[in-house]
Amino acid sequence: MNNKGFTMVELLVTIALLAIVSTISVISITAFVNKSKENNYEILKNTFIGATKEYVLDNRYGSIPSSVNAQYLLDNHYIKNKVTDPNTGLNIDLNSVVITITYVNGDYTYSINNSWKLEDGSTIIVDN
Repeated sequence: MNNKGFTMVELLVTIALLAIVSTISVISITAFVNKSKENNYEILKNTFIGATKEYVLDNRYGSIPSSVNAQYLLDNHYIKNKVTDPNTGLNIDLNSVVITITYVNGDYTYSINNSWKLEDGSTIIVDN
């Protein structure tokens, strides 16, 4: 008798290998997605700081405050649109995003707070 097909052991080994490959893939994809989220926040922070630098440049002969919030930058057209959280799609409360401006030895430095509020009242923590 000529039995064609796979044995039970061969099928089990194949299923086990597929399970291992799937697990490794899910772990890799999860790490990639998390890194992507971090990069999105880094881009947002750079956008806010870039807008603040433009504001400082435009007002370099006047009085520069020690900090500005992103709402002020939006109101004065340094930021063009409302900003949404890349992970939830909710608008960021731009009053909660504060950029600190420090002037030391003829140079400006900029830092940004890492706790931002969303339109639903929740808070996101953006690592520095």
